[in-house]
Amino acid sequence: ALPACDEETNAVADGGVFDNGISEAGAANTLSVVLNSYAVPTNDTEAKKYAYDIDGDGKVDNALGAVLAAIKAVAPGVDLQAAMNQNVLNGNVIMLMQVKASDLTTAASATLQAWTGKEKLCCDTRPCTETTAKLKCFSGTNEHEADINSPANALLTGAIASGTGTFGPGTIEVQLPIGKWAARVKLLKAKVEGQVSSTGIIEGKLAGAISQSDLKTQVVPAVALALADEMNDPTSTQATRDAIKKAFDTNKDGKITNDEVSGNSAIMAVMSGDVDADGDGKKEELSAAVGFTAVTAVIKTK
Repeated sequence: ALPACDEETNAVADGGVFDNGISEAGAANTLSVVLNSYAVPTNDTEAKKYAYDIDGDGKVDNALGAVLAAIKAVAPGVDLQAAMNQNVLNGNVIMLMQVKASDLTTAASATLQAWTGKEKLCCDTRPCTETTAKLKCFSGTNEHEADINSPANALLTGAIASGTGTFGPGTIEVQLPIGKWAARVKLLKAKVEGQVSSTGIIEGKLAGAISQSDLKTQVVPAVALALADEMNDPTSTQATRDAIKKAFDTNKDGKITNDEVSGNSAIMAVMSGDVDADGDGKKEELSAAVGFTAVTAVIKTK
């Protein structure tokens, strides 16, 4: 229940979430975290490392990894990982999770809830460093607020065995950082896995499928913006800038449009979809998987 106006309560509701919508970073049997790093695949081996078999055909699925690997193959100098790391440190991409279980080491039944978080200034002067960002965003006790538009029912069920939590499949909303930008998508048949402890989550894997609608309105624009950044960045090598222009700036106007990204032959080969995540018998959704780590946090949801 919400407290009355100008009234504050410290009563803890079920699972370590305060009545005023604030979760404890160290609540018993509850692990509230903020993701402090992502790992995007840049080759086929890495793409498979974070993936799982979404549609049950015996093969792991990570077509988004293939897209990013294709970009890396066309322009080896593009460093999407470095730009993504900076995006997270700056507080532009905030992703929150909360694990609840009878025991965080071994539990036959457990849940994981996910929220996209509000952007937060993680240091006084951007770009933030790991040291400065840790103080305001990733110390293990910092408060983060869930975005008001983030679904309140994005819950995955699962279990924890010997400290490894496995949750899903289900549907959650996530922010996928792509370079300096982020794609906010609904991840279908989502699974989350990682080593959970009192300090956070390590060796995390976040995987699922993205609809064609989210691909067109979120992923492709983020990729186009990320490539344009690299192409127009004076600190990028000339070879990298030229490679991006040759592969994506088809009309030679110094810009990269959504159509130029989706029309690239290497990307077009996978953008049409590789898995059937909605059960309609058509492989229209794009599989996606990334690695992550997370540290404890206080999550405000109201």
